[in-house]
Amino acid sequence: MIRGVNRRVVEINECKSDLFERAIFFVRPGANENSTSELQKEADAIIASLSNQPSPQFLRKRRPKLSRRALWLFLGISVAVSVISIICNFL
Repeated sequence: MIRGVNRRVVEINECKSDLFERAIFFVRPGANENSTSELQKEADAIIASLSNQPSPQFLRKRRPKLSRRALWLFLGISVAVSVISIICNFL
């Protein structure tokens, strides 16, 4: 069901983004006293603040490339080789 609603809209056609073509902001009914240039500046500030944030895929925890078992195995082998080389030098 679609209703007719009269709302003020600010549309930014140039978002300076490779992914998005434009942005649309719906103005709150109580913000009617604001001038168009003030609304435009606020919309530009919001777009600029969003473009500086890293994307959600970079906010996730990254798994280490080597698993913990492989790291402990490498550490154990290197300690064993060090101990064997020290023992062989004394003999």
